[in-house]
Amino acid sequence: MDRGARSPTPTAWKIALLAVAAGAVSASVLSLRAQRLHHAHVATAALDEARELERTIDRARLDIARLSTPDRVRRLVNDRDPSMRPLLPAGTTP
Repeated sequence: MDRGARSPTPTAWKIALLAVAAGAVSASVLSLRAQRLHHAHVATAALDEARELERTIDRARLDIARLSTPDRVRRLVNDRDPSMRPLLPAGTTP
């Protein structure tokens, strides 16, 4: 050190240490915030995918319901095994 230069005082060291500590805390808080944001994005993407799968299943159920009429079911059963008969007499509702 030059003879004319002054050495840092203990107060200057404390202030520098506080500034470094504040920077470290800020960096860790920012990192935690980024992690939370990432996990929220992943959870939202999973929910969107589940919602899309539910829509696909609902469309398939609607297609099945639209295509399966009582007459068609009877015809398919008779084609497969003509000896089958209804559980309830004709005209009876459960």
